[in-house]
Amino acid sequence: NMRLEPKGGAWGLFGFHTVGIDEDSIVVTEGEFDAMAVHQGTGLPAVSLPNGARSLPPDLVKSLERFRKVYLWMDNDLPGQEGATSFAKKLGIGRCLLVKPDVDAEVKPKDANEALLMGVDMKGMLDAASPVPHEEVLSFSALREEVWHEVANPNEAEGVKCASLPGFNRILKGHRRGELTIITGRTGIGKTSLLSQLSLDFCQQGVHTLWGSFEIKNARLARKMLSQYCGKALRLMDEKEFSEVADEFEALPMYFMGFYGSTDVDEVIDAMGYAVYVHDVSHVILDNLQFMTSGQGRGYERFETQDIAVEKFRRFASEEN
Repeated sequence: NMRLEPKGGAWGLFGFHTVGIDEDSIVVTEGEFDAMAVHQGTGLPAVSLPNGARSLPPDLVKSLERFRKVYLWMDNDLPGQEGATSFAKKLGIGRCLLVKPDVDAEVKPKDANEALLMGVDMKGMLDAASPVPHEEVLSFSALREEVWHEVANPNEAEGVKCASLPGFNRILKGHRRGELTIITGRTGIGKTSLLSQLSLDFCQQGVHTLWGSFEIKNARLARKMLSQYCGKALRLMDEKEFSEVADEFEALPMYFMGFYGSTDVDEVIDAMGYAVYVHDVSHVILDNLQFMTSGQGRGYERFETQDIAVEKFRRFASEEN
């Protein structure tokens, strides 16, 4: 687990203090060793992100605004390449270049540190860096490496595995970005408890999570989640023990929407978009659709309203990955 000390402090870029004021190009990597490897192997200024490929906080986006060219050298795996594309959108696609091994290269290092250890021509990799392709115009050559990577690494394509509920992995193959999953069932069978446990499990593995609870107030939901997190009823704790557990829980990348009851779907999507951009959220839970759309239609209109909401959420999941 990672946390900021002192509490409430800001994230920083490792190595940023070494970047000259006149530099107009910079290499951004996932880890500290990668940043040092890039500088050693190419001479270019390099920094690393505080939370790997999962997060680029807005304050750090501002720190990179002055650079004309930004090389994104993320790990050559599915999370790394997804993160690189997401970060390029934040930083400006026009000035970002993606660094990764050539499709036909015999040696394909996973990251910059491995490239240095293997003696790969790192300057050559930077020279061959390519811009982010237009999302709607692709050739097979642009997909070829990704296709082979999924074939060679089937477990990566299955998503983040749930450690506490292995049966979930057999059914849905873990948490995969870009998917919309609908969980349904009778009242009182434990849908919210299941979603709460899944969100905690993924969040503890670094998946930034956003909760939209339209049936249960956030404070009550947080109390339930806190009890699940520590495996103990909160009423059995004293204030000191509660504070210790709450501090740990607070360090998780978990966020909550303030909506409750009937809410316009476009307002919900606007909040989701903000959370994706600002907090790098990649897992959104909406509990539940019936309460969110209650009172927004009569008779069969209710079902049409729910269909429209699902369609908008499906599109959001696809577009925001």
